[in-house]
Amino acid sequence: MEWTAIRDLKPGMRNLNLTFIVLEIQRFRTTRDGREVRTFKVADRSGSILFCQWDESGAYLEPGDICEVSKGYASLWRGRLLLYTGKHGAMKKVGDFCLEFSETPFMSEPIPELEQQQSKLNATVADRRSPSPHAASRANPPQPPIGSPGALGSLSRSGGAGRPLYRNPTVMPPASRP
Repeated sequence: MEWTAIRDLKPGMRNLNLTFIVLEIQRFRTTRDGREVRTFKVADRSGSILFCQWDESGAYLEPGDICEVSKGYASLWRGRLLLYTGKHGAMKKVGDFCLEFSETPFMSEPIPELEQQQSKLNATVADRRSPSPHAASRANPPQPPIGSPGALGSLSRSGGAGRPLYRNPTVMPPASRP
């Protein structure tokens, strides 16, 4: 099993295995769907980061606990790098108080550039989910009348094998000529 140091974490990393000491209990909140999220400041000898633990398993952590996380992942939230346990990941307590650690660098320090990138990405996703009138007009531009030079139903060059290429299946091609 390969171990990752906190200072080496980057957004999007997955299947992480880490050992750390819990320094502080940061916050506890309940999501709209009723799930509990607990946030802790944790550290190893290379640095510190905020660690989020879902549901009950985080209720038992206390400052001074030494833990191992397997199959964790690093992700951005509000411009901060956070560490999570994955769906199939696990966290277990392996000791108390005796682990060399460093609080610097603090990897969850807000990074304004990343926060701006993330807000732009979120805006792009929101635009895709709720189409604007402008997006609808781009998706369905007005069509020229059938039979005009730019019409979809008009004949185009040969589509191969000597057959004309018809682009609009709702417009029937003219009858074959002898």
